Amino acid sequence: MSLSNPYSRVMIDLAAIQKNYLSLRHRIGKADCAVVLKANAYGLGVEAVAPALYGVGCRHFFVAYKDEAVFLKQTLAEGTAKIYVLNGPYDSSDWPTFYHHNNLIPVLNTLKDLEDWHSYCRCVEKALPTALHINTHMHRLGLPWSEYQSLDFSAYPYLNLRLVMSHLSCAEDGNHPANLKQLRQMRELQRNHPKSLISLANSGGIFLGSAYHFDMVRPGVALYGLGGDEGSLSPCLTLQAQILQIQEIQAKDPVGYGETFIAQKPMRLACLAIGYGDGVPWRLAQNPEAHVWIDGQKAPIVGRVSMDLMTVDVTNVSNVKVGDWATLLNNTLTPEVWSGWSQMIHYEILLNLGDRVQRVYTQTQSILTAETALC
Repeated sequence: MSLSNPYSRVMIDLAAIQKNYLSLRHRIGKADCAVVLKANAYGLGVEAVAPALYGVGCRHFFVAYKDEAVFLKQTLAEGTAKIYVLNGPYDSSDWPTFYHHNNLIPVLNTLKDLEDWHSYCRCVEKALPTALHINTHMHRLGLPWSEYQSLDFSAYPYLNLRLVMSHLSCAEDGNHPANLKQLRQMRELQRNHPKSLISLANSGGIFLGSAYHFDMVRPGVALYGLGGDEGSLSPCLTLQAQILQIQEIQAKDPVGYGETFIAQKPMRLACLAIGYGDGVPWRLAQNPEAHVWIDGQKAPIVGRVSMDLMTVDVTNVSNVKVGDWATLLNNTLTPEVWSGWSQMIHYEILLNLGDRVQRVYTQTQSILTAETALC
């Protein structure tokens, strides 16, 4: 049974995602450009996004959980990708199946992770590759700095640290003092682990400058054209919904739940086949600037956004008819614009685009290749 909404669609431009990846890779020079594809590639579909990125040379992928990693490995089939699992190997009974036999790389976040993983490697007599996450400031996941400093790594001969990483807490604020504090700590890690890759920068960290790039960067949301320097990234999303009904209302007529909108004059309204059940923020209509586009004409959102429906004012939209497509997100109506209207972060907006919304993958350019894209 199909659960999709046939009257809504999000068009995802894979060439724009490839272009963003290559732009980021060009910016970081000799460092590796990994990608973070957790939560189904930020809700956009890992089965399409991952091969597109692999096709332009990406070989390092990060996900949050082991099942995501196994699915990604199956998606990339016979590829040579290195897949890292950020949230660690918490259940040791899974190690043979999910990490050892699938060649997945766990990210160790605690002293127990480290000791248990080392014991497993010693048992199988193989120094299996792993990553170590050090908490340098954020106090989320990661081995506490004090515990790291007390470790004697010579006691772990089967510990094959392919990567030593941390995560910036304030990368979007280039002047925040935490950035320099974490940078100093990462330089210490770099001195202590000269044979391991060192990684600190997420999407925002890439734009802090080359000092933050080290051996590997890990962009996520920047792949989809969000964040970064003005004009440096390409938006990749177009969200649309069809008009189901058009009706005329009179002055003093209410619109939607709670009668939060009362017409001040005769109006023509269009009902769109999309709502908060499909990822449109409920708060959107509370901002008087919120609108959609229909055939290049602005249509303000009126009344509350419902689960499956929303209403827009088409009084001044010419030639509008049932079945026309309204555009809610595009190159100008970006998730960042919605953030300002709805008080949600653009990460939430991407991830909230519901499964009912049809995914349509497009290529606005010819398929890019690693050899030709930067020529």
